[in-house]
Amino acid sequence: MSMSSMKSNLDNFFLITARNSSIRTELLAGSYTFLSLSYIFVIHPVILRGAGFEVHSVLAATVFVSVIATFASGLWTGLPFVFAPGLEMSLYLAFVAILMHHLSVRQTLGIAFVTGATVCLLPFRTIKHHLIDRVPHRFPNAVALTMAVFLLTVACSLMGLIDFHKGYLTFTGQSDNRTALIGLGGVLGIIFFEILGVKPSVLITVVIVAALSKAQPGPSTETSHLLISVIKPDFISWYADIRAWEAVFVLFVLSCYGSLAKVINLARNTTIEDAHGALPGVRKILFLDGVTTVAGSVMGSTNFTTFVESGVGIAAGGRTGLAAVVTAILMVAGFILRPFIDYVPLTAAVGALVYVGFLFIPKGDSLTAFRRFEFLIIVLMLGITICTLNLGAAFGIGLVGFWVGNGWSRIHESQTAKPATDLP
Repeated sequence: MSMSSMKSNLDNFFLITARNSSIRTELLAGSYTFLSLSYIFVIHPVILRGAGFEVHSVLAATVFVSVIATFASGLWTGLPFVFAPGLEMSLYLAFVAILMHHLSVRQTLGIAFVTGATVCLLPFRTIKHHLIDRVPHRFPNAVALTMAVFLLTVACSLMGLIDFHKGYLTFTGQSDNRTALIGLGGVLGIIFFEILGVKPSVLITVVIVAALSKAQPGPSTETSHLLISVIKPDFISWYADIRAWEAVFVLFVLSCYGSLAKVINLARNTTIEDAHGALPGVRKILFLDGVTTVAGSVMGSTNFTTFVESGVGIAAGGRTGLAAVVTAILMVAGFILRPFIDYVPLTAAVGALVYVGFLFIPKGDSLTAFRRFEFLIIVLMLGITICTLNLGAAFGIGLVGFWVGNGWSRIHESQTAKPATDLP
Protein backbone atom coordinates (compact mmCIF):
# COMPACT_ATOMS: atom_id res chain seq x y z
CA MET A 1 0.00 0.00 0.00
CA SER A 2 1.40 3.37 -1.00
CA MET A 3 1.80 6.25 1.45
CA SER A 4 -0.87 8.32 -0.29
CA SER A 5 -3.30 5.41 -0.16
CA MET A 6 -2.63 4.93 3.56
CA LYS A 7 -3.23 8.63 4.22
CA SER A 8 -6.46 8.47 2.26
CA ASN A 9 -7.67 5.48 4.26
CA LEU A 10 -6.85 7.20 7.55
CA ASP A 11 -8.64 10.31 6.39
CA ASN A 12 -11.76 8.38 5.40
CA PHE A 13 -11.84 6.23 8.55
CA PHE A 14 -11.32 9.03 11.08
CA LEU A 15 -13.10 11.79 9.09
CA ILE A 16 -10.04 13.97 9.47
CA THR A 17 -10.72 16.38 6.60
CA ALA A 18 -14.42 16.50 7.44
CA ARG A 19 -13.50 17.90 10.87
CA ASN A 20 -11.07 20.45 9.44
CA SER A 21 -7.97 18.69 10.71
CA SER A 22 -4.95 16.95 9.18
CA ILE A 23 -2.97 13.78 9.86
CA ARG A 24 0.00 15.83 11.06
CA THR A 25 -2.18 17.81 13.46
CA GLU A 26 -3.72 14.63 14.86
CA LEU A 27 -0.30 13.04 15.40
CA LEU A 28 0.96 16.12 17.24
CA ALA A 29 -2.23 16.40 19.28
CA GLY A 30 -1.94 12.78 20.40
CA SER A 31 1.70 13.31 21.38
CA TYR A 32 0.90 16.48 23.37
CA THR A 33 -1.91 14.67 25.18
CA PHE A 34 0.41 11.86 26.22
CA LEU A 35 3.08 14.26 27.48
CA SER A 36 0.50 16.15 29.51
CA LEU A 37 -1.05 13.09 31.14
CA SER A 38 2.15 11.05 31.63
CA TYR A 39 2.28 12.12 35.28
CA ILE A 40 -0.76 9.92 36.05
CA PHE A 41 1.41 6.79 35.73
CA VAL A 42 3.39 8.04 38.73
CA ILE A 43 0.91 10.03 40.80
CA HIS A 44 -1.95 7.51 40.69
CA PRO A 45 0.09 4.58 42.11
CA VAL A 46 1.77 6.85 44.69
CA ILE A 47 -1.60 8.12 45.99
CA LEU A 48 -3.02 4.61 46.28
CA ARG A 49 0.20 3.33 47.89
CA GLY A 50 -0.52 5.59 50.86
CA ALA A 51 -3.87 3.83 51.32
CA GLY A 52 -2.45 0.30 51.21
CA PHE A 53 -2.57 -0.62 47.51
CA GLU A 54 0.26 -2.58 45.87
CA VAL A 55 2.01 0.12 43.89
CA HIS A 56 3.47 -1.95 41.04
CA SER A 57 0.18 -3.74 40.42
CA VAL A 58 -1.57 -0.40 40.29
CA LEU A 59 0.95 0.86 37.72
CA ALA A 60 0.52 -2.27 35.60
CA ALA A 61 -3.26 -1.96 35.69
CA THR A 62 -3.07 1.76 34.97
CA VAL A 63 -0.92 1.36 31.87
CA PHE A 64 -2.63 -1.75 30.51
CA VAL A 65 -6.23 -0.56 30.90
CA SER A 66 -5.44 3.01 29.78
CA VAL A 67 -3.78 1.76 26.59
CA ILE A 68 -6.62 -0.60 25.66
CA ALA A 69 -9.40 1.84 26.54
CA THR A 70 -7.83 4.83 24.78
CA PHE A 71 -7.10 2.74 21.67
CA ALA A 72 -10.71 1.51 21.67
CA SER A 73 -11.95 5.06 22.17
CA GLY A 74 -10.06 6.27 19.12
CA LEU A 75 -11.28 3.48 16.86
CA TRP A 76 -14.83 3.07 18.20
CA THR A 77 -15.95 6.62 19.01
CA GLY A 78 -13.74 8.40 16.49
CA LEU A 79 -13.17 11.14 19.07
CA PRO A 80 -9.89 12.46 20.59
CA PHE A 81 -10.79 11.52 24.18
CA VAL A 82 -8.38 9.40 26.21
CA PHE A 83 -8.97 7.22 29.26
CA ALA A 84 -6.93 6.93 32.46
CA PRO A 85 -7.56 6.63 36.20
CA GLY A 86 -9.52 9.58 37.53
CA LEU A 87 -7.27 11.43 39.95
CA GLU A 88 -10.30 12.79 41.79
CA MET A 89 -11.63 9.24 42.22
CA SER A 90 -8.29 7.91 43.44
CA LEU A 91 -8.13 10.68 46.03
CA TYR A 92 -11.68 10.13 47.21
CA LEU A 93 -11.19 6.39 47.71
CA ALA A 94 -7.75 6.75 49.31
CA PHE A 95 -8.32 9.74 51.60
CA VAL A 96 -12.04 9.58 52.34
CA ALA A 97 -13.32 6.02 51.84
CA ILE A 98 -10.24 4.26 53.25
CA LEU A 99 -8.47 6.69 55.61
CA MET A 100 -11.54 8.54 56.95
CA HIS A 101 -14.33 5.95 56.65
CA HIS A 102 -12.04 2.97 57.30
CA LEU A 103 -13.17 0.84 54.37
CA SER A 104 -10.63 -1.76 53.27
CA VAL A 105 -8.72 -1.77 49.99
CA ARG A 106 -10.57 -4.89 48.83
CA GLN A 107 -13.91 -3.25 49.64
CA THR A 108 -13.07 -0.13 47.65
CA LEU A 109 -12.14 -2.29 44.66
CA GLY A 110 -15.52 -4.03 44.95
CA ILE A 111 -17.23 -0.64 45.14
CA ALA A 112 -15.36 0.51 42.03
CA PHE A 113 -16.45 -2.66 40.21
CA VAL A 114 -20.13 -2.14 41.08
CA THR A 115 -19.94 1.51 40.07
CA GLY A 116 -18.35 0.62 36.73
CA ALA A 117 -20.96 -2.05 36.03
CA THR A 118 -23.72 0.49 36.77
CA VAL A 119 -22.19 3.10 34.47
CA CYS A 120 -22.16 0.49 31.68
CA LEU A 121 -25.98 0.65 31.75
CA LEU A 122 -26.14 4.40 31.09
CA PRO A 123 -26.06 4.17 27.28
CA PHE A 124 -29.41 2.34 27.31
CA ARG A 125 -32.04 4.81 26.18
CA THR A 126 -34.49 4.46 29.10
CA ILE A 127 -31.81 4.65 31.79
CA LYS A 128 -30.10 7.57 30.07
CA HIS A 129 -33.45 9.38 29.88
CA HIS A 130 -34.10 9.11 33.64
CA LEU A 131 -30.56 9.54 34.99
CA ILE A 132 -29.08 12.05 32.53
CA ASP A 133 -31.67 13.74 30.34
CA ARG A 134 -33.96 14.67 33.27
CA VAL A 135 -31.14 16.16 35.33
CA PRO A 136 -30.56 19.91 34.73
CA HIS A 137 -27.79 20.21 32.16
CA ARG A 138 -25.86 22.63 34.38
CA PHE A 139 -25.47 20.11 37.21
CA PRO A 140 -22.43 18.38 35.60
CA ASN A 141 -20.62 21.73 35.66
CA ALA A 142 -21.48 22.07 39.35
CA VAL A 143 -19.92 18.63 39.90
CA ALA A 144 -16.79 19.71 38.00
CA LEU A 145 -16.48 22.86 40.11
CA THR A 146 -16.92 20.84 43.30
CA MET A 147 -14.18 18.44 42.23
CA ALA A 148 -11.82 21.34 41.53
CA VAL A 149 -12.30 22.53 45.10
CA PHE A 150 -11.95 18.96 46.42
CA LEU A 151 -8.59 18.53 44.69
CA LEU A 152 -7.30 21.88 45.94
CA THR A 153 -8.47 21.08 49.49
CA VAL A 154 -6.69 17.72 49.51
CA ALA A 155 -3.57 19.43 48.14
CA CYS A 156 -3.59 21.75 51.17
CA SER A 157 -4.02 18.72 53.41
CA LEU A 158 -1.01 16.97 51.85
CA MET A 159 1.06 20.08 52.49
CA GLY A 160 0.12 19.90 56.18
CA LEU A 161 -1.74 23.22 56.18
CA ILE A 162 -5.05 21.61 57.20
CA ASP A 163 -6.23 18.20 58.34
CA PHE A 164 -9.47 16.28 58.82
CA HIS A 165 -8.46 13.96 61.66
CA LYS A 166 -11.51 15.09 63.66
CA GLY A 167 -13.81 14.61 60.69
CA TYR A 168 -13.91 18.28 59.76
CA LEU A 169 -11.59 21.03 58.59
CA THR A 170 -8.88 21.99 61.08
CA PHE A 171 -6.09 24.49 60.46
CA THR A 172 -2.69 23.24 61.60
CA GLY A 173 -0.81 26.53 61.48
CA GLN A 174 2.23 24.77 59.99
CA SER A 175 2.61 26.91 56.86
CA ASP A 176 6.38 27.11 57.18
CA ASN A 177 7.19 23.41 57.48
CA ARG A 178 9.29 21.51 54.96
CA THR A 179 6.34 19.54 53.57
CA ALA A 180 4.43 22.72 52.75
CA LEU A 181 7.46 24.24 51.06
CA ILE A 182 8.00 21.13 48.93
CA GLY A 183 4.36 21.11 47.89
CA LEU A 184 4.43 24.80 47.07
CA GLY A 185 7.63 24.27 45.09
CA GLY A 186 5.84 21.61 43.03
CA VAL A 187 3.03 24.04 42.20
CA LEU A 188 5.45 26.80 41.22
CA GLY A 189 7.50 24.34 39.16
CA ILE A 190 4.48 23.36 37.07
CA ILE A 191 3.54 27.00 36.56
CA PHE A 192 7.11 27.76 35.47
CA PHE A 193 7.27 24.95 32.91
CA GLU A 194 3.77 25.70 31.63
CA ILE A 195 4.75 29.33 31.00
CA LEU A 196 7.79 28.13 29.08
CA GLY A 197 5.61 25.68 27.15
CA VAL A 198 7.72 22.72 28.30
CA LYS A 199 6.00 19.33 28.21
CA PRO A 200 5.51 17.24 30.26
CA SER A 201 5.49 19.98 32.90
CA VAL A 202 3.85 17.91 35.65
CA LEU A 203 6.03 14.81 35.26
CA ILE A 204 9.22 16.90 35.13
CA THR A 205 8.19 18.70 38.31
CA VAL A 206 7.39 15.40 40.05
CA VAL A 207 10.87 14.10 39.20
CA ILE A 208 12.49 17.29 40.54
CA VAL A 209 10.44 17.22 43.74
CA ALA A 210 11.30 13.54 44.30
CA ALA A 211 15.00 14.27 43.80
CA LEU A 212 15.00 17.26 46.15
CA SER A 213 13.03 15.34 48.77
CA LYS A 214 15.65 12.56 48.75
CA ALA A 215 12.85 10.09 49.31
CA GLN A 216 13.68 6.53 50.27
CA PRO A 217 12.00 3.60 48.49
CA GLY A 218 8.56 2.94 49.92
CA PRO A 219 7.41 -0.50 51.04
CA SER A 220 6.55 -2.72 48.11
CA THR A 221 4.98 -6.13 47.81
CA GLU A 222 6.26 -8.35 45.06
CA THR A 223 3.61 -9.78 42.78
CA SER A 224 3.81 -13.10 41.02
CA HIS A 225 3.01 -11.49 37.70
CA LEU A 226 3.28 -7.92 36.48
CA LEU A 227 -0.35 -7.72 35.38
CA ILE A 228 -1.99 -9.70 38.19
CA SER A 229 -2.81 -7.93 41.44
CA VAL A 230 -2.46 -9.66 44.78
CA ILE A 231 -5.46 -7.64 46.01
CA LYS A 232 -8.83 -8.85 44.74
CA PRO A 233 -12.16 -6.98 44.96
CA ASP A 234 -14.53 -7.69 47.84
CA PHE A 235 -18.09 -7.77 46.52
CA ILE A 236 -19.93 -8.91 49.66
CA SER A 237 -18.79 -7.59 53.05
CA TRP A 238 -19.71 -3.93 52.46
CA TYR A 239 -23.35 -4.24 51.39
CA ALA A 240 -24.68 -3.34 54.87
CA ASP A 241 -22.31 -0.38 55.32
CA ILE A 242 -23.92 3.00 54.60
CA ARG A 243 -20.48 4.56 54.09
CA ALA A 244 -19.78 2.11 51.30
CA TRP A 245 -23.00 3.04 49.53
CA GLU A 246 -22.09 6.69 49.93
CA ALA A 247 -18.87 5.87 48.06
CA VAL A 248 -20.87 4.12 45.34
CA PHE A 249 -23.03 7.23 44.96
CA VAL A 250 -20.04 9.58 44.82
CA LEU A 251 -18.19 7.47 42.25
CA PHE A 252 -21.33 7.14 40.15
CA VAL A 253 -21.85 10.92 40.10
CA LEU A 254 -18.21 11.43 39.13
CA SER A 255 -18.31 8.74 36.44
CA CYS A 256 -21.60 9.95 34.99
CA TYR A 257 -21.98 13.70 35.43
CA GLY A 258 -18.28 14.44 35.93
CA SER A 259 -17.39 12.72 32.68
CA LEU A 260 -20.20 14.48 30.83
CA ALA A 261 -18.96 17.86 32.07
CA LYS A 262 -15.44 17.15 30.83
CA VAL A 263 -16.51 15.83 27.44
CA ILE A 264 -19.05 18.55 26.72
CA ASN A 265 -16.85 21.44 27.87
CA LEU A 266 -13.82 20.19 25.95
CA ALA A 267 -15.75 19.64 22.72
CA ARG A 268 -17.74 22.88 22.85
CA ASN A 269 -17.27 25.25 19.92
CA THR A 270 -15.08 22.79 18.00
CA THR A 271 -15.69 20.69 14.90
CA ILE A 272 -16.12 17.67 17.18
CA GLU A 273 -19.71 18.82 17.70
CA ASP A 274 -22.23 18.12 14.96
CA ALA A 275 -24.30 20.74 13.14
CA HIS A 276 -26.81 20.81 16.00
CA GLY A 277 -24.22 21.34 18.73
CA ALA A 278 -24.54 17.75 19.94
CA LEU A 279 -21.63 15.42 20.65
CA PRO A 280 -21.78 12.17 18.65
CA GLY A 281 -20.50 9.12 20.45
CA VAL A 282 -21.23 10.30 24.01
CA ARG A 283 -23.01 7.03 24.81
CA LYS A 284 -19.97 5.07 23.72
CA ILE A 285 -17.76 7.23 25.94
CA LEU A 286 -19.97 6.55 28.97
CA PHE A 287 -19.93 2.83 28.21
CA LEU A 288 -16.13 2.83 27.99
CA ASP A 289 -16.01 4.68 31.33
CA GLY A 290 -17.87 1.78 32.90
CA VAL A 291 -15.98 -1.03 31.18
CA THR A 292 -12.55 0.39 31.99
CA THR A 293 -13.50 0.80 35.65
CA VAL A 294 -14.65 -2.81 35.84
CA ALA A 295 -11.42 -4.01 34.23
CA GLY A 296 -9.26 -1.76 36.41
CA SER A 297 -10.90 -2.85 39.67
CA VAL A 298 -10.33 -6.53 38.85
CA MET A 299 -6.65 -5.76 38.24
CA GLY A 300 -6.25 -3.82 41.49
CA SER A 301 -6.81 -0.18 40.50
CA THR A 302 -9.58 2.34 41.03
CA ASN A 303 -12.04 4.02 38.66
CA PHE A 304 -11.01 4.99 35.14
CA THR A 305 -12.63 7.87 33.32
CA THR A 306 -12.43 10.23 30.37
CA PHE A 307 -9.26 12.12 31.18
CA VAL A 308 -9.36 15.90 31.47
CA GLU A 309 -5.98 16.20 29.70
CA SER A 310 -7.81 15.27 26.50
CA GLY A 311 -8.27 19.01 26.34
CA VAL A 312 -4.55 19.50 25.65
CA GLY A 313 -4.81 17.52 22.43
CA ILE A 314 -8.04 19.25 21.49
CA ALA A 315 -6.42 22.64 22.08
CA ALA A 316 -3.59 21.52 19.79
CA GLY A 317 -6.11 20.82 17.02
CA GLY A 318 -6.96 17.17 17.63
CA ARG A 319 -10.47 16.45 16.43
CA THR A 320 -10.58 12.73 15.63
CA GLY A 321 -9.87 9.31 17.07
CA LEU A 322 -6.46 9.24 15.43
CA ALA A 323 -5.15 11.54 18.18
CA ALA A 324 -6.42 9.07 20.80
CA VAL A 325 -4.80 6.13 19.00
CA VAL A 326 -1.45 7.95 18.98
CA THR A 327 -1.80 8.65 22.71
CA ALA A 328 -2.62 5.00 23.39
CA ILE A 329 0.51 3.81 21.59
CA LEU A 330 2.69 6.22 23.54
CA MET A 331 1.07 5.19 26.84
CA VAL A 332 2.92 1.88 26.66
CA ALA A 333 5.99 3.83 27.77
CA GLY A 334 4.36 4.12 31.19
CA PHE A 335 5.86 0.74 32.12
CA ILE A 336 9.30 2.39 32.05
CA LEU A 337 8.39 4.31 35.20
CA ARG A 338 8.08 1.15 37.31
CA PRO A 339 11.44 1.48 39.16
CA PHE A 340 10.97 5.22 39.69
CA ILE A 341 7.63 5.29 41.55
CA ASP A 342 9.14 3.74 44.70
CA TYR A 343 11.12 6.95 45.23
CA VAL A 344 8.25 9.43 44.74
CA PRO A 345 6.90 10.91 48.01
CA LEU A 346 3.20 11.66 48.42
CA THR A 347 4.04 15.37 48.62
CA ALA A 348 5.01 15.25 44.94
CA ALA A 349 1.31 14.87 44.14
CA VAL A 350 0.48 18.37 45.39
CA GLY A 351 1.44 20.14 42.17
CA ALA A 352 -0.51 17.64 40.07
CA LEU A 353 -3.62 18.09 42.22
CA VAL A 354 -3.51 21.87 41.86
CA TYR A 355 -2.87 21.55 38.11
CA VAL A 356 -5.78 19.15 37.55
CA GLY A 357 -7.99 21.14 39.91
CA PHE A 358 -7.72 24.22 37.71
CA LEU A 359 -8.37 22.10 34.61
CA PHE A 360 -11.65 20.98 36.18
CA ILE A 361 -12.97 24.52 36.55
CA PRO A 362 -15.58 25.12 33.82
CA LYS A 363 -14.54 27.76 31.32
CA GLY A 364 -16.32 30.71 29.73
CA ASP A 365 -20.11 30.78 29.66
CA SER A 366 -20.28 27.47 31.52
CA LEU A 367 -19.72 29.45 34.73
CA THR A 368 -21.95 32.43 33.89
CA ALA A 369 -24.87 30.26 32.75
CA PHE A 370 -25.86 29.28 36.30
CA ARG A 371 -29.08 30.76 37.64
CA ARG A 372 -29.13 32.65 40.92
CA PHE A 373 -30.52 29.79 43.01
CA GLU A 374 -28.00 27.44 41.37
CA PHE A 375 -25.17 29.64 42.57
CA LEU A 376 -26.50 29.33 46.11
CA ILE A 377 -26.62 25.55 45.79
CA ILE A 378 -23.06 25.48 44.43
CA VAL A 379 -21.81 27.63 47.33
CA LEU A 380 -23.36 25.10 49.72
CA MET A 381 -21.77 22.19 47.82
CA LEU A 382 -18.36 23.85 47.94
CA GLY A 383 -18.71 24.71 51.62
CA ILE A 384 -19.52 21.11 52.55
CA THR A 385 -16.61 19.86 50.47
CA ILE A 386 -14.07 22.25 51.99
CA CYS A 387 -15.19 21.77 55.59
CA THR A 388 -15.84 18.01 55.66
CA LEU A 389 -14.72 16.40 52.35
CA ASN A 390 -18.18 14.80 52.40
CA LEU A 391 -18.77 14.55 48.66
CA GLY A 392 -21.80 12.32 49.22
CA ALA A 393 -23.64 15.10 51.05
CA ALA A 394 -22.43 17.75 48.60
CA PHE A 395 -23.57 15.83 45.52
CA GLY A 396 -26.83 14.76 47.16
CA ILE A 397 -27.77 18.32 48.08
CA GLY A 398 -26.65 19.54 44.67
CA LEU A 399 -28.63 16.94 42.74
CA VAL A 400 -31.84 17.54 44.71
CA GLY A 401 -31.36 21.32 44.69
CA PHE A 402 -30.77 21.54 40.95
CA TRP A 403 -33.70 19.23 40.19
CA VAL A 404 -36.16 21.03 42.48
CA GLY A 405 -34.95 24.48 41.44
CA ASN A 406 -35.19 23.60 37.76
CA GLY A 407 -38.73 22.30 38.22
CA TRP A 408 -39.77 25.42 40.14
CA SER A 409 -38.34 27.63 37.38
CA ARG A 410 -40.29 25.78 34.71
CA ILE A 411 -43.53 26.14 36.68
CA HIS A 412 -42.87 29.84 37.26
CA GLU A 413 -42.08 30.43 33.58
CA SER A 414 -45.22 28.61 32.45
CA GLN A 415 -47.39 30.66 34.82
CA THR A 416 -45.90 34.00 33.77
CA ALA A 417 -45.79 33.24 30.04
CA LYS A 418 -48.37 35.03 27.91
CA PRO A 419 -51.03 32.65 26.49
CA ALA A 420 -50.55 31.80 22.82
CA THR A 421 -54.03 33.17 21.99
CA ASP A 422 -53.22 36.64 23.34
CA LEU A 423 -52.57 39.20 20.63
CA PRO A 424 -50.60 42.41 21.15
